[in-house]
Amino acid sequence: MRKTVAFLMLLISLFVVTNSEAAYNLALERQKALTWVTQQRVRNGTTYPWVAVTATATYGYTYDNALAIIAYTSVGDLESARALLGFLAQYQLPDGSFYDSMFQANGAVRNATRSSGNQAWALYAIAFYTHQTGDTNYLSTADRIANWLISRQDPADGGI
Repeated sequence: MRKTVAFLMLLISLFVVTNSEAAYNLALERQKALTWVTQQRVRNGTTYPWVAVTATATYGYTYDNALAIIAYTSVGDLESARALLGFLAQYQLPDGSFYDSMFQANGAVRNATRSSGNQAWALYAIAFYTHQTGDTNYLSTADRIANWLISRQDPADGGI
């Protein structure tokens, strides 16, 4: 729950810009949330290209990392965004999807489920990053995700 709240606070705060005292406190909370997200990438002095779910876990979820890509891109930390994008691209499955949960150190599967929502968030994160930066290096990854999602569509109603 704490990680979800931190991500939500970070994402919401990225879009609020004023010169009031409330904005100052919001900026402080935004930085605290971003620091927390970044700390989830560090284990025993090593920084991994994947955000873990807790300070002691060694695995993370595709959804959480998609949100982290959006957050890092929003604040201009493109090096961190690219590290997470590179991890996604490296461990994308041949069919274009990702496992819902993978280990930080080597991308090994922790949860072999491949939920469409997680895939959609990864696709959105790549689209957001590409739109904000003009960097097209991850479009082939996005294309494979989109094809995977399309292949799951119900022809009767278009749902997934």
